[in-house]
Amino acid sequence: MSIDPRLLQTMIQMQFMSNLSAAGSARSPLGGSVTGGLDFASLIQLAMQAEPQQAAAPELKTATIPANFASAGGISGYSTSLKQVKGENSGYDSLINQAGQRHGVDPSLVKSVVHAESSFNPNAVSHAGAKGLMQLMDGTARMLGVTNSFDPVQNVDGGTRFLKNMLRKFNGNIGTALAAYNAGPGRINRLGISNDAELQEKYHLLPKETQGYVRKVLNLYNQYQA
Repeated sequence: MSIDPRLLQTMIQMQFMSNLSAAGSARSPLGGSVTGGLDFASLIQLAMQAEPQQAAAPELKTATIPANFASAGGISGYSTSLKQVKGENSGYDSLINQAGQRHGVDPSLVKSVVHAESSFNPNAVSHAGAKGLMQLMDGTARMLGVTNSFDPVQNVDGGTRFLKNMLRKFNGNIGTALAAYNAGPGRINRLGISNDAELQEKYHLLPKETQGYVRKVLNLYNQYQA
């Protein structure tokens, strides 16, 4: 598959900007920093991504919240009953189910990410400029073929496709895929994390935001599955 030279130029520019920014830049490829932490290899992978139906996502590993995923005080802050959680009847369940089925990702996991990222607000904008239900940064949205991040259909489809890529990259290890979704796959690679066992071992090395994010999404996922 050939790549449009203009697209390649854009990716090189984004990588250059990433190198100029601090390695600890604040948030996720879908929700934060200048480039969102996507390394050049990840940008190439997204640019050359085949049609989503071509390959199924790997089987998901069992989602749990190991004790050492919890900081002092545990995860009580994320244990609210779903009946008290905003978005139980989100109005986007049909869209989320379709995107999950299309890309081979458990819709309950997609819904958990939507919930954690935007609280089901299609017009949400973060302080860093991440937009929509799954909080896509503009550069990442372009790589995913999303032309309007405030269009729930495009946004959820693109975010779910990226989540599928992270699950595939980390062999179905949900915790690690979520950490990469939030902090960027480049950072997870640099920490030498490739599965949930290594994630537990090096959890303290992740940004505090990412630690909380993984706990929150896993807790929501367990609840939505129940």
